Amino acid sequence: MSSKSQLNVGYAEGVITPPLGISLGGYGFYLDRPAERVVDDLKVRALALESGEDRALLVSVDLLGFTVDFSDQVRQSAASRWELSREQVLLACTHTHSGPQTQPMPGLGEVDTGYLQHVHEAAVVACEAAIRDLHPARASVVVQAVEPIGYNRTTGDFSAIDPHLRTLTFDRGSDRVFLLNYACHPVTLGPTREVSADWPGALIHQLEEAGNRAIFFQGFCGNIDPVVNLNHWAGGTLEDVALYGELLAKRTLSPRRKPEEIESPNLTVRERRMTVPLHVPARENLPSEAKEFLELNRHFPNADRFADEWLQIAQAKQAEAAAHPFVDNVPLQVLRLGPVSLLAVPGEVFSHYALRLQQDWGEHLFPLGYANGNIGYLPPRESFQDPADYASHCAPKFYTVFQFDPSVEDVILGEANRL
Repeated sequence: MSSKSQLNVGYAEGVITPPLGISLGGYGFYLDRPAERVVDDLKVRALALESGEDRALLVSVDLLGFTVDFSDQVRQSAASRWELSREQVLLACTHTHSGPQTQPMPGLGEVDTGYLQHVHEAAVVACEAAIRDLHPARASVVVQAVEPIGYNRTTGDFSAIDPHLRTLTFDRGSDRVFLLNYACHPVTLGPTREVSADWPGALIHQLEEAGNRAIFFQGFCGNIDPVVNLNHWAGGTLEDVALYGELLAKRTLSPRRKPEEIESPNLTVRERRMTVPLHVPARENLPSEAKEFLELNRHFPNADRFADEWLQIAQAKQAEAAAHPFVDNVPLQVLRLGPVSLLAVPGEVFSHYALRLQQDWGEHLFPLGYANGNIGYLPPRESFQDPADYASHCAPKFYTVFQFDPSVEDVILGEANRL
């Protein structure tokens, strides 16, 4: 293949706004959050890339997250439309908490299987349309630190956050398509009963108003919340959502660093499946763990109900999990376009991972979370030392039942580097 293959890029989107009454996900246990109002549409967006004989499809969905199994099904369906392998399709969620519950999480909302099927079909249709939209394009990349819209919610300050807005620009002559990557939880509005794509949707809307198209991929934001939560948790407004979108759109359109043209946009995609280690307590210790959870999380409504139900599930699964303390079939994927590497990890990855990876991969690394599935929070080793830590001790109870082993950071980063 020539070192200067022609890059062709196609873009398409579809609306996946759910019906009113559907169960919204996130924020706490048994909150009963049926959708009552649509603030802005949720969408699925697809980007088709073709360089010489190499191809890839990138899909972003304005939803909370998917299981690996569901993601595999969608990726396989999309791949078949372009004679691709499944590993040549990347499927990610923006992780808005103002959308339907889309993967089983006990106590955090019911999954509507009919709606999930609709999302599956809409993603495939968007991919087909993106393939039909292929046009020659010139690509450029810029990585710039921007005024943060997020803070480190584990420390309550701006330490160890990833401040970078990463942008791939595809200039197709008559229009531009942006691929954007930034890390901040889309939880601006809090546990309302409104449907919204949150600030990622506002960012894309601003770029569209300027005559562009865009697709957004969430970064490693497991510990990063909107700054508005520093003042009053869940006190954000639609004005805050618009403000965050406007700030990032302005930096996208007028970057503080000069974009670097990608002269040889060769395209490669690699994926490997791995096992992620769990820490499984002895069966006799499970009641005390449930009691400790309840003592630390009484601020969550209905935490007592969740603790009782978790204990029953954990006791039923303990023997099997102790015999095989791993989460299997976890995909890690790297898509490389010229000097740019998109690393797709299926979880709520802490910013620490991105900061460590950048030391070896360089600034052209785009870290993508909630990609090809969502197995839960992936915190750094030190988080496990605090029994009150939400990400390492509380959240696993509705994701994987048992928490990850503290070695999870080194395991995932080691596997990523081997890719």
